[in-house]
Amino acid sequence: MSKKPVRRKIRRRRAASRGQRKRNSLLLVIGLLLLAAIFVVTKYVRLAGDGPARIPDGYNAFCIDISHHNGIVRDWDRLQIHVRADGTFAEKASEAAATYPVTMVYMKATEGETMQDRHFPGQWQEARKRALSVGAYHFYRTDKDPLRQAENFIRTVGPLRERDLAPVLDVESLHKGCTHAELNAGIRVWLEAVEAHYGKKPIIYTSDNFARRVLSEDIIKEYRIWVAHYGVKAPDFSSWSLWQFTERGRVEGIQGYVDISVER
Repeated sequence: MSKKPVRRKIRRRRAASRGQRKRNSLLLVIGLLLLAAIFVVTKYVRLAGDGPARIPDGYNAFCIDISHHNGIVRDWDRLQIHVRADGTFAEKASEAAATYPVTMVYMKATEGETMQDRHFPGQWQEARKRALSVGAYHFYRTDKDPLRQAENFIRTVGPLRERDLAPVLDVESLHKGCTHAELNAGIRVWLEAVEAHYGKKPIIYTSDNFARRVLSEDIIKEYRIWVAHYGVKAPDFSSWSLWQFTERGRVEGIQGYVDISVER
């Protein structure tokens, strides 16, 4: 029996196998490209679909929070919010139907056990020269020691004056393996250490969903909660003291978007 037909069959099978591998590779590349495109489009549509940010009804004084992401504040004496007739933010006073003061400024001081926001020292000094109510916040890391985080905050912020705002603990995420109970126990260590040092009861900043899903009832009852919830008439979390209603506000004296809140 001739071996040529067998060899031809083997070659055809090998060629078919190579062709299938190429097709599979091409399909994989196309799939990855489609996933990337979907991610980009979804993100764009989500942001674009939110529409322009608007101030909530019934408020005429506002709180902003800033960090190094906002850059250096250009003019501390002109922190104002210009609003069009439809409630959207205007970048220029000439476009505004109303102008409101920024009465409270929170700035990021620290994160984790050792990190210090690079703009904090200078901005802290400049802001406190004004008639503004000024406060500092710490970004909490669940994978770091809570007491050392409190010490980092206290060391960086230094003494507080009577009129300075209460310290804020920014709690937004859980590291892998951290339970809700462990998070609540850890943040209580931070909160109690900072309160003991300053004699001022801290505020907890978090998302509306995080407040409802993760924070314990005793924490919620004992501490004021500052929630972030965008694109709604009011937060779903009903026990809020401050409400960050947008991360895309505009403030004269600061370039780019600014987080803006109101106080109940």
